[in-house]
Amino acid sequence: MTAQPHSRVVTKEEAQPSFGLLWRFLALAAGLSTIVTLLISLSFAGYLSKLATKEITSKLSDSVLVLAPIIDGAIARDDVSSARQLLRNLLDQEEVICIDYTLPRSDETQPQHVIHLPAGGCQPVTTQMKDLTSLQVRSPSNGRYEFLLAQDVIKDAQNKQIISALLVAAAAIFVTLFVLIAVLLFLVLRPLRNLQTAMLTSMPSKPALAKVYFDDEIGAVSRSYNKLAASSRIYFARLTKFQKELSQSQVKFKDMAEISGDWFYECDSQGRFTEISEKFYQRSGFEAQDIIGKTLQEIVGHNKEALFWAPFEKAWQAEEEFRDFECPLMTPQGPCIISLNGKPIVNEAGACVGYRGTGRDVTEIANDRRLLEETNRNFGESVSYASHIQRGLLVRADALKEQLGQVASVWQPKDLVGGDFYWIGKIGQARYLVFFDCTGHGVPGAFMTLITTSVLEKIISASPLPLSAPAMLEQIHRGVCAQLGIVYGSDGKDGLDCAVLKINQSEGSAEFAGAGLDLFHVDAAQTVTRIRGTRATLGYRIYETARTFEAHQILIDGASFVLMTDGLATQVGEETKRVLGTRRIIEALEQAKSHKPAMLIRALGSLLKNWQGSEERRDDVTILAFNLLSEDDAR
Repeated sequence: MTAQPHSRVVTKEEAQPSFGLLWRFLALAAGLSTIVTLLISLSFAGYLSKLATKEITSKLSDSVLVLAPIIDGAIARDDVSSARQLLRNLLDQEEVICIDYTLPRSDETQPQHVIHLPAGGCQPVTTQMKDLTSLQVRSPSNGRYEFLLAQDVIKDAQNKQIISALLVAAAAIFVTLFVLIAVLLFLVLRPLRNLQTAMLTSMPSKPALAKVYFDDEIGAVSRSYNKLAASSRIYFARLTKFQKELSQSQVKFKDMAEISGDWFYECDSQGRFTEISEKFYQRSGFEAQDIIGKTLQEIVGHNKEALFWAPFEKAWQAEEEFRDFECPLMTPQGPCIISLNGKPIVNEAGACVGYRGTGRDVTEIANDRRLLEETNRNFGESVSYASHIQRGLLVRADALKEQLGQVASVWQPKDLVGGDFYWIGKIGQARYLVFFDCTGHGVPGAFMTLITTSVLEKIISASPLPLSAPAMLEQIHRGVCAQLGIVYGSDGKDGLDCAVLKINQSEGSAEFAGAGLDLFHVDAAQTVTRIRGTRATLGYRIYETARTFEAHQILIDGASFVLMTDGLATQVGEETKRVLGTRRIIEALEQAKSHKPAMLIRALGSLLKNWQGSEERRDDVTILAFNLLSEDDAR
């Protein structure tokens, strides 16, 4: 089965990440802001104290400068009550404890005008209170105002200044943190949260892509992740495909192994079996303790000097692969023959650490092979003997020379026996050369030659008078059909091409008729004339009326004649992969050094050898070259 991608359930906390980064950032910012604010507040505390005192004294001085002319005028008019009332307005300010007012007279002999608020002035207050601040202000009329100010009131004012500053700083911190949070959420945390969610929810088969908000570092990370996710989808698709193919291959391999009946094995560098599949035990009857830890020689029970071990030992020592190594094995279920294939196991360092391979029981195959070898040997001997018989039936060289004069021949069956043959007979004073190519080659062709020669013998014995060459062809056709059981309306599958040469030596002439075969006439000037036979065959079927075969009258004038079967013309060449053809045959005859039969045969033999090369022979090849003698030449 195809492996499923690993996946896990994404929790709510993972899908919606917490703001830990935000809180840490806020805590850091708030802490730094608080420390900075405290430092600034402490640094300005003294400044604010002085500033508060200055503001109070400035405010009181301004009030004095405003009221002083009025107060001084009231004193000058001796309106002390009005002046006291105005000074009381100054006393009503919360920071003023007491007022001592002195205005010198113009007449130095007179005492100064003095007003104390409250009664008794500031002297008693000074002795009673410690946290006081003294303030003296002079009016334009040279009036002197002395004030005692309550220090706690000044400190309250100072504290209010500090608190106000702190409140402003706190507000600034809050606004700053708010802006930072907004910026952090918008520019950083939102893209990061989107990227984190995509990563947590992404699956190999269905990756989740992150949205790219800005073209910044986070955007670059998001794009890189998206590329990785897209690549993972392609990789996962390929991985799924490979896993499926691997699973199918494993199932197929398992099925094939079960069908073939093979077993699998592994052995260490010493040849000891370390593992072997269960099917071996099922087929052999052995137990694991009989096999594991032992070598093949120990299991088989033969020494290494046995001849059949040589290929195995040679491959093992060379650490090479071996195939189809067969050896006998005695199993609990009886004797058998096993066949082993093996391949070296190589570690990372390149050293052979053992072998693994397959084995099978080939007992039946080995027995069938021995039987087949014996049958082939018997058949070969039979065919060889048949070849000896067929060669014995051919016209002997001396008989050919006696009947045809100068003769040279080639008879090369594709197999040991063949379907090409030639025969010489006589009716009265007429001699007949019958040259024929039967259907097929090998044993079937050889049987056809026996049938044809028996038909020829019957024709010779049954004919009181000589037959023409065309009549001889027709007689052969009818005799072969009769021998093969071919009747009118029922076609057969066997027949032959045939050429008949009727020789009238007393007349110095010959008559030629062919059915599918031609006669080549070669004169002393190496001029080649092709005498065509009729495009027809003998056998195969019975015709309603006798066929007409063309007859050719030939003078015996010292020229040579050549007959050949189509095995020469149809031979395929090694280089061209095309058939030889009649045109090249005629050219070879024309280029022979002589028109004598032996030279013509030599030229055609060289042509066939050079043309064929290493290409396989396609058909039987038979060539007969002769130079007919007239009756006068024979004498």
